Amino acid sequence: AVVSTQSTGDEKPEQVFKGYESLVSQCQGVRRKVEYDWNMVYLARASTEAPAHIEWTVKCKMPITQATITMSHTTFEAGTVLWSCCDLGQQANPQYHANFADIDLTKLVGMKEFRISAKMSDSDWQHTQLFRTEVGQEKDLFLINLKF
Repeated sequence: AVVSTQSTGDEKPEQVFKGYESLVSQCQGVRRKVEYDWNMVYLARASTEAPAHIEWTVKCKMPITQATITMSHTTFEAGTVLWSCCDLGQQANPQYHANFADIDLTKLVGMKEFRISAKMSDSDWQHTQLFRTEVGQEKDLFLINLKF
C-alpha cells in the first residue's frame, strides 16, 4: 500500500485504515502509478488531467486532543504540490502550503472531523508525485495518528 492511516484513542483499540483510497472523499485526475523499471510506486496526476487534486476526510466520534500527521511528496522540474488541512467548514477557502510540515496541526484540537487536500500542478504528470517509495517497501509516507 502507498498509504497507512492510523487513528488511535485511549478509550478503544487502535483502528487502522490501509491504502490511500480508504478515506478519499474527492479525487480528480489522480492515479496510482507503478514504475517497474525504477521499482517505484506513487500517486501521480493522470496524464490527461490538469490540474489534479485528491482529498481525504477524517470523521471521529470524539474531539481530537492531539494530532500527528505525516505527508510526503516529490516534485521534479516545474512540478508543484500544495497541501491543506482544515475543518470541513473551511471548504470554500482553505489555506494551501508547499510543505505539509508548515501546517499548524494544533488547530485540529477539539475537532471531530477534518479534511486533508493535495493539489498537483498541471506540469507533466510525472513531475508531481505523492508518497513515492520503492515497490513493496512498508514505509509510512501518509500517516495520521489521533488521540482523543
